[in-house]
Amino acid sequence: MKKRILSLLLTLCMVLMLVPVTVFAEEEPHTATFYFDHGTLQLGDATVTDSPYALPFTEEDGFNLGSITDCAPYTFLYWKCIDRDTGEDLGDYESGVYVEAYSDIAFQAVYQEVPVLAITVDNFEAGKTPKDITYSFASTNLDVTFSEEDIQYVTWEQLVSDGSAPGWVEIGETEAFEAGTSYRCRIALDNKGLDTAPTVTVNGRTPEYCTIITNDGVPVQLQMHCNLGTLTTTTSIYTQACESIDSLYFYSQHDLGATYSPERTTFKVWAPTATEVQLNLYATGSDSEEGAEDIGTVPLEKLMDGEKWTGVWTTTVEGNLKNQYYTYTIAAAKTTGSYQKPKETQDVYSVATGINGNRSMVCDLDSTDPEGWENDDHIFGDESTDSVVWELHVQDFSYDPASGVSKA
Repeated sequence: MKKRILSLLLTLCMVLMLVPVTVFAEEEPHTATFYFDHGTLQLGDATVTDSPYALPFTEEDGFNLGSITDCAPYTFLYWKCIDRDTGEDLGDYESGVYVEAYSDIAFQAVYQEVPVLAITVDNFEAGKTPKDITYSFASTNLDVTFSEEDIQYVTWEQLVSDGSAPGWVEIGETEAFEAGTSYRCRIALDNKGLDTAPTVTVNGRTPEYCTIITNDGVPVQLQMHCNLGTLTTTTSIYTQACESIDSLYFYSQHDLGATYSPERTTFKVWAPTATEVQLNLYATGSDSEEGAEDIGTVPLEKLMDGEKWTGVWTTTVEGNLKNQYYTYTIAAAKTTGSYQKPKETQDVYSVATGINGNRSMVCDLDSTDPEGWENDDHIFGDESTDSVVWELHVQDFSYDPASGVSKA
């Protein structure tokens, strides 16, 4: 009997010794890494704008997949899951799904780009009339393009209050727009084969109504109504925006463009509405020339005046860049309500360019001076209105033998 009791006690002791190991053993932590190219990650209580984002978790405590918001002109679709250790594709997951995993994993956001049609209404200002209005169209991710020729009709309405509830009243095409009055336009376009309406903006505003009109079930028209707001002054909306930008971002120096020296070149461009600017360096003025080569890219930084931004982006590249070519890739701010893809452009402040002006050139102007240039006497008039300015072609001006210029 004593032996049986002793045996039971020993067994019980062994079980109690094992319990802390099996029940209270610390679980190995893992990490879920989220990669997203656009928008904001909403994950639980966290709001994340910078990618990638690492979320620690344990095998016992899983997590619910978040979603991506504010990613226009993209639509977030789902997450693609990848095993961080093996690289294995673990499938696609929708946001909100509860995830349990036993190793480090990664999630890549998958998007669909939304088609956008941006309509610009020019000359919408006090004193102008609907007849003065011109329309321009910019399409992003649409298989079709629009122009003024696709307009089927446009009507303009003003908000009128006659003591009762305000209402919209149509105005004639020769009736002037008035300051202090609200207006909206109704635009109908040929749908160009579209069976669903794209995302549309009119002067950066989202229409209250935008749809495809059908006839006997056949899509025939893209129709929209957009309130363009109240005209406050006789100054155009575009001019007001430009004046506001000029007052906010003033740069008084005269060194915009490429400032060259044999040791280094400093690049400066005034682009206050840009969100990012990149310098692209090339060996030639076009890709079709012999020796064409992409030399590299350099990000530009904001040029500050104390704590205030001047609106200028700048970078300095060490080394002798004489006769090398360059462009800027500029990502514009989304101030208009429509998406603008980054665009590559030559430097508007450059003094020399390559073929067709598509690329600017880093130029040593001192080396281009003709003999005796330093002794030239410049003529300055008292008033600019006293100047007589000619635009001429060198060959036309020197073609006659009396010019003394050789045909060679």
